[in-house]
Amino acid sequence: MKYDSNSIEVQQVLSAILKNPSISTGDYVKKTFHGDDINERSQIHSNVRSIFEQLLKTKLVINLPNLLERLRFTWIIMRKADSLIKKNKNKFSSTIISVDDIKKMLQGILPVENTHACFLEQLCTNIEIETDGRFVEYYYQFLRSKNPKDIALSLVDNKGNIREKNLNRIIWWAIRKKRDRYVEVHENKEVEVHFTHLVKSIEKELSGWCKMPEASSTLNLTEKIENQINRWLDYSCIQGEDRPDDKTEHIDLVKAFIKANDLKVTLIHPQTQTGSHEENKRISELEAENLNYIEENRKLEEEKRHLQNQLKSSTNQQHLIEKSDEKDNKTKSAVAKELQEFMKIIDSKYSFDILRDVQLGDNHAITIKNFIAHFFYGLRKKGLSSYPSEDEFVLEYNQSGLYQCIGFEVPSGSKVQVKVEKKGWALRSGDRVFPIRKAILRLV
Repeated sequence: MKYDSNSIEVQQVLSAILKNPSISTGDYVKKTFHGDDINERSQIHSNVRSIFEQLLKTKLVINLPNLLERLRFTWIIMRKADSLIKKNKNKFSSTIISVDDIKKMLQGILPVENTHACFLEQLCTNIEIETDGRFVEYYYQFLRSKNPKDIALSLVDNKGNIREKNLNRIIWWAIRKKRDRYVEVHENKEVEVHFTHLVKSIEKELSGWCKMPEASSTLNLTEKIENQINRWLDYSCIQGEDRPDDKTEHIDLVKAFIKANDLKVTLIHPQTQTGSHEENKRISELEAENLNYIEENRKLEEEKRHLQNQLKSSTNQQHLIEKSDEKDNKTKSAVAKELQEFMKIIDSKYSFDILRDVQLGDNHAITIKNFIAHFFYGLRKKGLSSYPSEDEFVLEYNQSGLYQCIGFEVPSGSKVQVKVEKKGWALRSGDRVFPIRKAILRLV
């Protein structure tokens, strides 16, 4: 069988990328079309690559699109869909429109002659107008309005219940329409997400787009906005498990995200609005902290010299101490670096300035649920996980120190069958496990 850009198999791959840009295109093709021979799969790869190159107007770095290229593809496609819907001159009706109507409306979205339903339905899902496009009339009004304007999207059903899907839908639209640079790369190459600003901004304008229900105070609106922002940032790999670990790759991705989504409105950072009195007060606090650290460091240096003088009588002991100090310093340096990276992950989304305001009771624009989710995400990036993975397993003597064994010991050179009473938490570095709270075991 011969495939080309109009083949449904090729557009199924594009649909899968649109649904989840973090997937491996090669693995997806191999898994989905495992019955085809290698030449047919190669044809699919070739046509996917051709469509990408035409849409992105560049040659792919490798034969198949990498993560950044897949993301650029999805961002461009969604922005193109917005543009085509916004320019549509046909009158929309409230009745369910057909696939043919969607095809006409989104004609030219891909550089192909025939766009298949699988791709169009996934695109409609991505822009939250449903697979059959029945919310396109509201989206058309939303896109055409320069400022928040009531588009008559109902957030309450006939029984007075909140239409959760519609509420999430309008939040999603508002996030994607934002042109504030809520994600940015600073001169020191650090990435920052102005999460609280975006939450406040969306919350402020929602009542302009829709008539908010009287019970809006019980909607957990802040949490719902945070959830949709997290969904968008996770999808775009700005944050989440699919975020690139390589710092340079992550920065390139963020810059491409800013460009593709036209985030051109520069934010005025809170620190530029701080009065001189507050600045001087903060500087004084930092200077006082610095003096305390200097004094503590001086005392530690004196104690170190005192200990070294006591051990001068033994050359061998001195040698061992120096080696131990060197190893200890390297360990402390590694721990400090890991802690610094973890704190950067937290600060990149939930600024320490904002968290301090929350602590002082001046700011409530974040929810504890989403903060804790990001907190654990940061810990996972640094190797934190629960252990062990099995509820029952064979415990060997040389591993018993990682657990709290209740009512038994593992004899040297032996092994016993155990069950987990309570899982523990540990940091993992390569094959090594460093328990923070040991798992509790009992004999089977």
